[in-house]
Amino acid sequence: LAAFAAIGLALLYRAAEGVRHAPADQPAAVGVVPRESVARLENSIAVLPFTNISNEPDNEYFCEGISEEILNALSGFRQLNVIGRTSSFAFKGSDVGIAQISAQLGVGHVLQGSVRKVGKQLRISAQLLDEAGRQVWTETFDRELANIFEIQSEIAAAVAAKVASQVTSSA
Repeated sequence: LAAFAAIGLALLYRAAEGVRHAPADQPAAVGVVPRESVARLENSIAVLPFTNISNEPDNEYFCEGISEEILNALSGFRQLNVIGRTSSFAFKGSDVGIAQISAQLGVGHVLQGSVRKVGKQLRISAQLLDEAGRQVWTETFDRELANIFEIQSEIAAAVAAKVASQVTSSA
């Protein structure tokens, strides 16, 4: 009986240590508010995966692709602190608010967007939000679906240039 008690205490201690040393920058579960938020980086931004709001589930690859291209384009601006894909894409499909996402990732700005497709027509909307979730900038791009990589690159460059100037001018 004493041996079982000792094993139980050892397992309990080990579990407590695991929780204590868990990384703080990753949400334990979507929708859980952390006790402490990460200090916000100066000139910082996170790019959330764009939302597919068309009725074609196959467009999901395009949505993630445009988000990835914007993330890559923003990373080219040395004055920006851009949060990596793994951290920001963890919020895909969640109902966590922008203020909470901003606090968890330690950023001053969050870029989100949506993609709609009807036939060969695409409408891509991008919105830049501050740490409280207030909209700072928005733009809509209408394109005819032809070369998806060309469209993604073109829009990513345009969004990144505008967003970089917004993020660095607000600091």
